[in-house]
Amino acid sequence: MKYYLVAIAMLCSTVASAQIAPDLDSISLSYELEELIIQSVRGDEYVGITETTVNKKEIEEEYNGEHPIFMINKLTPSVYSYSESGANMTGTGQMRLRGMAQERINFTLNGVPINDMLDQGVFFNNFTDITNSISSIQVQRGTGLSTNGTASYAGSVNFESVSLDVDQPKGQVQIGAGSFGTYRLNGNMYTGLLNNKFALYGSFSRLYSDGYRDHTSTNAYSFFFSAGYYGKKDFVKLTAFDANAKNGIGYAFESKTSLDQHFTTNSLDENTKDDFGQQMLSLQHTHKFSDEFKSVGTLYYNYSGGDYFDWVDPAGTFAYDQWGNYPLQNRHYGAMLNLLYSPNETWFVNTGAHYYIFNRGNQEAVSTNLANPYHNETSQKKEFSWFAKADLSLSKFTFTADLQIRKILMTLRPDLATADPGETADIDKDWFFVNPKASISYAASKQLALYASVGWVSREPTRIDILGGAFKLDRNNYDYAAGDNFKEEKVHDIEFGAKYRQEKFVINGNLFYMKFNDEIAPVGEVGEFGVMIRQNIDESIRYGVETDFKYQPIKKLSVLGSFTYMKSEIKAISSNGVSSDRLTGNEAVLTPNVIYNLGIEATPTQAMQLGLSANGISKSYLGIDNSEDYLLPDFALLNARIGYTWKNLNLNIEINNLLDEEYYTNGAPVDTDYDGTADGPGYYIGAKRNFMATLTIHF
Repeated sequence: MKYYLVAIAMLCSTVASAQIAPDLDSISLSYELEELIIQSVRGDEYVGITETTVNKKEIEEEYNGEHPIFMINKLTPSVYSYSESGANMTGTGQMRLRGMAQERINFTLNGVPINDMLDQGVFFNNFTDITNSISSIQVQRGTGLSTNGTASYAGSVNFESVSLDVDQPKGQVQIGAGSFGTYRLNGNMYTGLLNNKFALYGSFSRLYSDGYRDHTSTNAYSFFFSAGYYGKKDFVKLTAFDANAKNGIGYAFESKTSLDQHFTTNSLDENTKDDFGQQMLSLQHTHKFSDEFKSVGTLYYNYSGGDYFDWVDPAGTFAYDQWGNYPLQNRHYGAMLNLLYSPNETWFVNTGAHYYIFNRGNQEAVSTNLANPYHNETSQKKEFSWFAKADLSLSKFTFTADLQIRKILMTLRPDLATADPGETADIDKDWFFVNPKASISYAASKQLALYASVGWVSREPTRIDILGGAFKLDRNNYDYAAGDNFKEEKVHDIEFGAKYRQEKFVINGNLFYMKFNDEIAPVGEVGEFGVMIRQNIDESIRYGVETDFKYQPIKKLSVLGSFTYMKSEIKAISSNGVSSDRLTGNEAVLTPNVIYNLGIEATPTQAMQLGLSANGISKSYLGIDNSEDYLLPDFALLNARIGYTWKNLNLNIEINNLLDEEYYTNGAPVDTDYDGTADGPGYYIGAKRNFMATLTIHF
């Protein structure tokens, strides 16, 4: 697909000469129809949910090429993000929301799901530098509103791609360079409206970096393309991207002793590399039947896959003594239909259905015979979901009711050549969930809005959970996978919040209480490839307060930030049916009590922008036993940003970790003497003082 994207992106620049002055009156409706694509899956400021929406201006001010989760880290509460490479532009990045990993967060692009449906995570290193093609990001914390794809459990993140409604052709080129041998090139182009009917956007990016941690380099490219057709009652939008990254791997947690001796150590072989990419194609059509009734239809295809080179164990004896390859392919097909009905200013009804098929192929082969893999298995997941949401506005009140139904079928097909006799049958799992939500908001004044919401959400375990932390289904875990070792997890979420806006002061604050039954959570053990081992926790809770604000005391100075204080507690937990009372009252793994981001921004002249920020987290535990010997220590970082604009040029310099602190971003107990028992904490590291400079040329 990438060759077609290159050709289409080049077309953006060549057809710009055909620009005809647009008839804005004739296409204003179509622009409204374009907005329906995102409105059908998001909540607006009047809906009573806990959310933060980051707009295009905020993205452009902060973005320097990092994974989008690091943008979210900077600009929204209760998030901290990290990468196995130690840098924010390279390696496999991960995000935690309210202490919960991204496998429990729903991610969509224009409402199209981008999670891996089986393992439920997102691999942002597969599509590096996508943020330049994003116009807004909405983060809903808690159960939020019904969305497409994986359950909105810890929360959801919706990316909106760039809008095509620009008045005239424009574009930009970004050239970046920074620490760790990092180089970045990005160019994009908008055609504006052509013949009052068509608009195109294309973007290309190239990134190379050595990475901060030893042999965690990245060599990546990405293409992003969007095209729109504007009719009197129709809008059609094609969105596509193709991206690939070749990465040095650093998933291993390193012991504190090793890091004290050499802070950037990576015990994995320098030849341990992967070569993965992701492609997406979506076609979305909005239609106006009448002023009251509109529809949004979507067809999409998502592919991800590649090769991972490491030691292999063909005999299944845990003796990794041969060099080999782990190919993986995901193919994801889906269709969605949303119907939106608003007979008057009092009612708004949105209902939709979503169906997808997700196919996975896993292989393993030794280097001497890569063409004939010794392990070849497939997995499939199908889901049909339906939701209905109704908003009722009466005077200063807005009431929202939201109901989602999900039916899920998962089939795991073992490799017949490597399975034992009697262990060749497919393993079928199925789930049926009913997830209701409701909220109320009250516009107390033009400045102040209050809200309350409640939501019940159930969610299925991941494929990795079902396999007991393994990546493949074989004779070692067939019986375990065929059993019922994981229950579905459930959360009851209650939120109370307030939004206050004045010309110089904006603040959002909320209280949350989340009660879990059978929460699927990490326990402090590590499986294959650095994956956390999880189990059901019978009863647990998380509660806290979140706030984000911006204050402008004078025209050229702003103070902004976010702050979270939360607590987690295990109420009941059992193992093999036996209660573990000693763990009752303990905190959840990797759930810090405090997460904060604070900043000062100044514009001493019209051309210059200055920023100083601090961010950090408090300590958290690496195991559910809450041993003080296994901690992820707290950290606090100081960062600076300098921007300068001259005519059509903009220079942005970002300096991170000004005080050159050594700190850890993620951790787990590790077994350094290989006796089968953890004997110390292991960590991922964060980069010491580093910088990134980006020159943007607008035309």
